[in-house]
Amino acid sequence: LAKEKEIPVATPAERGRQPRNDGRHSEVQQPERDRKTPASLRRYDPRDFHDGYWRVVGASIPVALAVAIGDFFPVVSIFTQITGALLFVVLTSVFVYGAWAQIQDGGVRTTPGRAVWLRFIPFFSLGWEFVAVKGLVSDLNVYARRHGISDQASEGLALFYCILTVANFALCWVPYLKVFITVTQIVVMLFLFHGVALTSA
Repeated sequence: LAKEKEIPVATPAERGRQPRNDGRHSEVQQPERDRKTPASLRRYDPRDFHDGYWRVVGASIPVALAVAIGDFFPVVSIFTQITGALLFVVLTSVFVYGAWAQIQDGGVRTTPGRAVWLRFIPFFSLGWEFVAVKGLVSDLNVYARRHGISDQASEGLALFYCILTVANFALCWVPYLKVFITVTQIVVMLFLFHGVALTSA
């Protein structure tokens, strides 16, 4: 009997591009590991929060010094208040954005973008801070419990921080008192954000 001709079997790599009947090649299916994860579903690396937290710590010292200097040099008081406030909001917003972004599973009260940009609207931001920061801690803890994560962020500190934010604005014209409130607010914020970073890790 004639020996049957062996039919070559394509390897998995060769099967990636098999000719169609029309002579064209089909596209190679992209491996699952190479597909990019959408930004809305991407998990944040705990190091992002660790690094972000220490950036806030590093910037908090010059902010407090700027406010204190403004009390001794009235000419630059308004300038230092505005500059310090803007720097403070920008740095904390970067951290707040990342914290909101990691818990977007459909059960939270706002989005990362809305939580951040509404903090820059004068006067309205005073009330919104209770959503952007206090709401963040509440939703973060609920998310942590829902997914079996140890929640370490303090809702009491978050509420105290928001109250200090309002008090700092209302009493910014009182000499020396504003320095005390600002320093207290920064210290409370650092403890608060540390708890958020630990929960996020």
